[in-house]
Amino acid sequence: MLWLAPEENNQTLAYYGEFSAGELDNQTGALKTFNTAKAQQGDKEYSAKVETDHLIYATTGEQDVRVSQDMLYDETLINFLAKTGRQNSNVTMEMEIVPVATNAKQFTVIYDGKRLSGQEVVVFAPNRWSKTYYTNDKGQFSVETPWTGLYVIEAGKAVEEFGKYQEKAYKSRYIVSTLSFEID
Repeated sequence: MLWLAPEENNQTLAYYGEFSAGELDNQTGALKTFNTAKAQQGDKEYSAKVETDHLIYATTGEQDVRVSQDMLYDETLINFLAKTGRQNSNVTMEMEIVPVATNAKQFTVIYDGKRLSGQEVVVFAPNRWSKTYYTNDKGQFSVETPWTGLYVIEAGKAVEEFGKYQEKAYKSRYIVSTLSFEID
């Protein structure tokens, strides 16, 4: 999964790997796929500074940050959509997990402008503990945040679609959406 983490200096870090296992991919692996991904913060766009096991975006302030990147894996096009922050519930990506209000612990999963009911979401706590939730009929769910640190919420959706990506054919598409936020 791709997830974002706010830095103390208001920069945003992007990681690719398995959050729950504490495993980070590096530039010799799939992380290099994300090197050209741009970060969006409000109406500003940022390029990544490439590090060994993460990317750094020189974002500013506390406004939400989004990064998206596609990757072809065998015959599946994977869309990675990552967001950090709970400042607003505006949806700008195809699939997003958004708070119902600023800094809320209740969220809505939106896909293609519609709320997803019955959608599985997994919440990862700072200590790597995880819990699976399902959205209600309004596409919403609430999370518990008993520990301080970074939480990452992940939702995935298969899309029946075929096409071409970078001149290579794909037979299916899968969206991985993450939302990360800090609890003090």
